[in-house]
Amino acid sequence: MGAGASSQATQVNEALTSASDADLQKFLADLPAEDRKKLIEAMSESKAAKLEWKECFVIEGQFKCKDIPRFGAAALKDAAIQVKEEPRAPRFCVMGSATNETPSEDAKDAVFWLAEFECMEAWAGPDHKERETNKEFMKEYMASAATAGDEGPPGMIKDMAGSYTGPAFHLEKPGLPSGENDVFTCLMKVKAKDEESAEKVVELLKGLGVVQLGAEEGAQGYTVMRLKNMIGPIPKDDLDIYWIERFRTKDDFTKHKESKHLLDAVPKIKELSAGDITGYEFAQTKHFQK
Repeated sequence: MGAGASSQATQVNEALTSASDADLQKFLADLPAEDRKKLIEAMSESKAAKLEWKECFVIEGQFKCKDIPRFGAAALKDAAIQVKEEPRAPRFCVMGSATNETPSEDAKDAVFWLAEFECMEAWAGPDHKERETNKEFMKEYMASAATAGDEGPPGMIKDMAGSYTGPAFHLEKPGLPSGENDVFTCLMKVKAKDEESAEKVVELLKGLGVVQLGAEEGAQGYTVMRLKNMIGPIPKDDLDIYWIERFRTKDDFTKHKESKHLLDAVPKIKELSAGDITGYEFAQTKHFQK
């Protein structure tokens, strides 16, 4: 880039910074239609370029508790520490209890969360497993379980039914605040008709996620999991797919439900599914990230 072009870019940046919303709207309105189209397309392409699916390792927790306030407080405390102190733990979303008007039976008395690691080794290694504050959290976890003191270790597996531990795909808008305000998340679950259909559902969701985060200002994050890839002893169905969507507010989620890209995608997902799509809503989610 030459000196002249650099100077022009600086002037444009300064003008944009000082311009009001009304000024920008007038500028766009005064542009010839073809130039306005080019500008909007360039801005959309720039935004989409920053949205990139990444492979990661997650714990999607669905934990039956006998003391939800105690465990919820412990989870919030540990989430903030984990993201701050563990170098390969970029995000932790404490969703809490489902806030649907009529929560499903398996969501009652349960706390949900999504802990993200760069890879399985980051979760299994000493940065996480040997962290002293994590050991303290695990004590709270064991004591809060619905079957604590009743069924022993086999009961803990029962208390975590519906959870997922394994690789995932994650999409995230950059530069979002951490832990400041409640955000809105939803956990969706569906069973595909067969293996081929399951792979198609995952690809549909990945395509939808890019469009969703690019087009919706209030959409913040998207995570997709296939239970076929889950590790550990919790019972699973290889044809189940889970995905978690994060929004700035419940109003943003309400607007999302009327978006064309979602209304176009849902019938395609249902066509590949062996049953209904199950949804869990969390209006008081705390999201922590680096």
